[in-house]
Amino acid sequence: MQNSNLFEGLAVQKLAAENPISYIDIGTRGGFQDDLAPIAFAVDAIGFEPEKEAFDKIDNENSGPWRNAKTLPYAVGRLTGKQVLSIPEDPVSATLLKPNPAIGERFKKSQFFNVQKEVEVETRNLDEALKESGCQFHDYLKIDIEGAELEVIAAAPQTVEGLLAVKT
Repeated sequence: MQNSNLFEGLAVQKLAAENPISYIDIGTRGGFQDDLAPIAFAVDAIGFEPEKEAFDKIDNENSGPWRNAKTLPYAVGRLTGKQVLSIPEDPVSATLLKPNPAIGERFKKSQFFNVQKEVEVETRNLDEALKESGCQFHDYLKIDIEGAELEVIAAAPQTVEGLLAVKT
């Protein structure tokens, strides 16, 4: 991710820095996507990583290029409570849904569907997760959770109401 501020010294930099954007990243394993990197100096990023092993690798002390960044140790889903996270060969495709290996075989992408392990994880619905995080404004939502996106969005009316953009 690029760390330079493209707006350094311009009037828009001050305006953006005084009015930060909240970036909610559901499906953060491997790090935040760089969609908002050109304005990272004015972005507060919140991510979620429910698997303890992967969460422990995240450096929550270093926000990187973001104005602020934190990752929380639970999954975002339709329900609050405990759910089973299925982790396939390629763990970026971890999901709260039951993977269908036949789909992976059909498209020659079995690494995304062949489950290697299942772990019980804490989940929150998005409205509750953001309330717990202290995030008051909801601007940009990136959600990539292997098919459960609509469930998350449907269960988060307060968050969805204020969003400026959604990337699925």
